[in-house]
Amino acid sequence: MSATFRLTARPIAITCFMLIANTLCAASAHALEVCVNSAAGLNAQLILGQFSSQPLKIDIVQGTYLMGADGIFSLSGPTTLEGGYTASCASRVVNAANTVINLQGHAMELTQPAASPSALIDVDGLTFSNGDHLHLTAGTSGVISDDSGNVRISNSRVTGMASTNGLAAPLDISTYNDGIDIVNVVADHLSTSGGGVVAVGLYVSDGGVLNVNHLTADIASGNRITWQDQSQNADAFIYNSILWSSGGGTPSFFGAQGSGSTTVVANSIFTQVVAQGSVTTPNQINANPLWVNPAAGNYRLQNASPAVNSGTLFTPGGEPATDIEGKARIIGSTSDRGAYESLVTDLSSVLVTNTLDSGPGSLRDAITIANGSISPPKLITFDIRNQVNVPICPAVIALSSLLPTINGRMIIDGFTQPTSTKNTSETGFNANLCVVVKPASGTLNNAFTVPANSFGSLILRGLGIGGFSQDVRILGGQGSQIVGNQFGGSVGGIAIPGASLNDIVFASSASGDIVVGGSALADRNLIGGAGQNGIDSQTNATTSFTTCRILNNLIGMDRDGHTQLANNFGLNVSGSGCQIVGNRIAGNSIINLWINGGFSNVMQQNLIGFTNQDLGFFTNTTGILVTGSNNVIGAGGNGGSITANTVRYNIAGGVVVKGDNNSGNSVNANRIYDNGASNNGMDIDLLPTGGTAGPTANDFPLDADTGPNQLQNFPVPKSLIYSGPDGADGRPANLTFQLDTAPGSYRVGVYFSNAINPTGKRGHAETILTHTTVQVPASGRLSFTLPILVPNQSAGGVISLTATDAGGNTSEVGTALSTDSIFADGLD
Repeated sequence: MSATFRLTARPIAITCFMLIANTLCAASAHALEVCVNSAAGLNAQLILGQFSSQPLKIDIVQGTYLMGADGIFSLSGPTTLEGGYTASCASRVVNAANTVINLQGHAMELTQPAASPSALIDVDGLTFSNGDHLHLTAGTSGVISDDSGNVRISNSRVTGMASTNGLAAPLDISTYNDGIDIVNVVADHLSTSGGGVVAVGLYVSDGGVLNVNHLTADIASGNRITWQDQSQNADAFIYNSILWSSGGGTPSFFGAQGSGSTTVVANSIFTQVVAQGSVTTPNQINANPLWVNPAAGNYRLQNASPAVNSGTLFTPGGEPATDIEGKARIIGSTSDRGAYESLVTDLSSVLVTNTLDSGPGSLRDAITIANGSISPPKLITFDIRNQVNVPICPAVIALSSLLPTINGRMIIDGFTQPTSTKNTSETGFNANLCVVVKPASGTLNNAFTVPANSFGSLILRGLGIGGFSQDVRILGGQGSQIVGNQFGGSVGGIAIPGASLNDIVFASSASGDIVVGGSALADRNLIGGAGQNGIDSQTNATTSFTTCRILNNLIGMDRDGHTQLANNFGLNVSGSGCQIVGNRIAGNSIINLWINGGFSNVMQQNLIGFTNQDLGFFTNTTGILVTGSNNVIGAGGNGGSITANTVRYNIAGGVVVKGDNNSGNSVNANRIYDNGASNNGMDIDLLPTGGTAGPTANDFPLDADTGPNQLQNFPVPKSLIYSGPDGADGRPANLTFQLDTAPGSYRVGVYFSNAINPTGKRGHAETILTHTTVQVPASGRLSFTLPILVPNQSAGGVISLTATDAGGNTSEVGTALSTDSIFADGLD
């Protein structure tokens, strides 16, 4: 047998490094999962993938696969290829070297052009060798709709490609609307014929995003890694990477995008960047990376390599947990540059050996010693044992007084306590934490504090913390990272009460790179039980000196991802410039996520209001309350639905923009439905100061009223005329709508929902079908017809629309139009 089939409800975890989002996303929870162990089996499953829009995951057993012909596949649904599986796909070992797709001079092209709702090609743990070219593409600008797409390639190698196609680089990747994510990848021994200079071509059309972390590229002199967006403003973020030529010479990073673009090449080894727009290259090294033996394809690092322990942990999506070979990513004070992590460490450590409040071997003493370290940081480890030399788990450090404030650079790593394990759950938190820090009695003001005048830094991981007024306070410092910890609940039978005020707080004076959580499952924090805020983010991260990222945390729920562990407010953001991505936030008593006067914050790929069992708590909560301006919820600019937040089961509304002075809040391409006590809540509510929740009617002429998001008018659907029969992905139709508003450019989002919202006869933003950009004329009235695909569904489905102006002001979800073919003529 070359293939076995598994229909699985296990979520497929896919780490996404979107432009401004940057973290964990997931394909459909119900994917067709197939195990293959031969080239014929792999080829057969890719052929079948062309005929079903169901998400497809192909698990590839370890070995070498000799492909006998060009493989050109246009896949109908989101598709994932994963290597490294053992026989019958019983388990998996991630290492690019153990699963090789030998193209034998042929080309392989994997495309997923149509979104359902987002096109996706994901490749992980594979080597592609000895071919003409590898081409991966997702999304397209089409006749029926503009479909966004994302391509991710991780823990993989592309080697020995010799492109004879003048239109394709040896490694050629393209997306539409969304982005390209490259993590732990080697590209080497790539060549082109006919004088071509592009060894790696990356095309992020229509304002897309390129995110690269830990790329190792050995490119011939004069050749390029090129990213391009047809002169639009694509942004590129390249971190911890190496671009060099082992044969000598100067390969280059080359950006052919618009003058308004941003390029950041941070903590990387390279010679030159040629790009338009804003270009910054912090911590560049222009020196031989000292690969072990590049001629033989060995791109591991020599001990003396300048890449060793010189990367950065503060990357847009968080650091991966492992390297391309599955080895732990961080060995020393920070990660290595490139796809491989060496075993070289520059850290000296301080060992905690007891649970005493003070004295030698105590946590207090270890912090005091580490406070004397500026560079590199001190690593505080744990080995706490009982009288018969057996490791204690959990070891409870009961404090009688406040710990010293953090004034040096230190890593406090609770995972070093024997028998500790990191989280591996995709939907909950199953880490075995063996170090607990709590007061001996009563409540202390705080556990860990980085003061405002500190030049230190804190990386805190693998601890259970509770019983303080505020567990962690970041008031200053040179960067802090909080990963893999639990705040509130219980650990190993030991109660750790949530903070009486805030579990984690970043003050407005906080500085440096601030990260809570990360893209890796091991980095997730459980944050619950706080009397005020699970996370209180006040920091100003709109300058180049400070960043704020809150990624992939569990906020308001206990370890099972289902039981309530409420904070009053899950996440309270009064600061600016924070990226809030991939978190599950539910069960909080008042508001799950509050943008409390903050601005320029980005919220993407969060799951808000419901548990991992697809149930809500039905408390009087708001999903996302915005009392600030210029924030992005979901897609920004032309982005697509891969950035979507899902907001459900919030009684007081899904996304509420409140206050007459709050504007510019973009709410696009999300899934917002099932809110309200009887599914009758407002999914997007523009709530004026002193007003009451509920629909706001359009005004005419010229949308001249003011209020939250300037009370932007919504498009009104007028007719839906079917233009063809049902197909596998839906039925084609022409949708006509009218938009009465001020002259200018608008993004119009088209949504489908299975039922009407009885409140105001509105639709729900249940599924984004497409979006388009329209130009409203001077008259202030536009009638527009748009081809769409209406999903196959039972009676009761409706279409509704939103509009977003050039300033980012998004309307409420508009009035509904039936998709029933009997009534879909505007007369119902």
